[in-house]
Amino acid sequence: MLEKVIPWIEAWEGLFMPSPRYCPLCQQKPVDIGLPGCWPCVSRLEIGWHRIPGDDLCFCIGPYQGQVKERIVDFKFLNRMDIGWLLGSLMGIAAREEPLLQDIRAIVPIPLHPAREKQRGFNQTRILADGISNWWKKPILDLLVRPKETKPQVDLNRHQRALNLANAFAMREGDRMRHQEVLLIDDICTTGTTFAAAASVVRRYGGKPTGLFVASGRIE
Repeated sequence: MLEKVIPWIEAWEGLFMPSPRYCPLCQQKPVDIGLPGCWPCVSRLEIGWHRIPGDDLCFCIGPYQGQVKERIVDFKFLNRMDIGWLLGSLMGIAAREEPLLQDIRAIVPIPLHPAREKQRGFNQTRILADGISNWWKKPILDLLVRPKETKPQVDLNRHQRALNLANAFAMREGDRMRHQEVLLIDDICTTGTTFAAAASVVRRYGGKPTGLFVASGRIE
């Protein structure tokens, strides 16, 4: 009889006294109230709020260096989607306080080509968007698609990147974008060519794009 009762008691304990959720970074300390991780780990990331230089309105939460760079690598190449969610959460916590973003109506992840997404197993920008939306209650619209398979951008100069991304993006349900201020999400802003290519499609359908990244190599 006791063997039947114990699982029932454990289930009720889990419902009314759930176990603490642990920090994705150290996986040892419980998350602190109001944060997606524990305070010591979050503080070591040295998260800030930066407007990225350029003609477009774009923001990020840190330079592409140090702890932030290491965590992005873990997220993308070690399949640490929990770290991606944490980074997205920090983006959302920061973005919701920015006066220039108060008219944002939706979050739009910049897509991968289906072959690249299949190879990686996930689209990192969608994970980031989930974290952002969890802390800043904005809908996620998967309206952009990437029908053109492009080369990796890392070894290309600015001109080559622009040619590589020509006609890389397209829109599904373009009418839903009209007159909407939307936040395009990506992990890293290097030269800004990926954002520019995606933003041009948004503008073509009457949308107003702003960019939000985890990190940029264009700030110190």
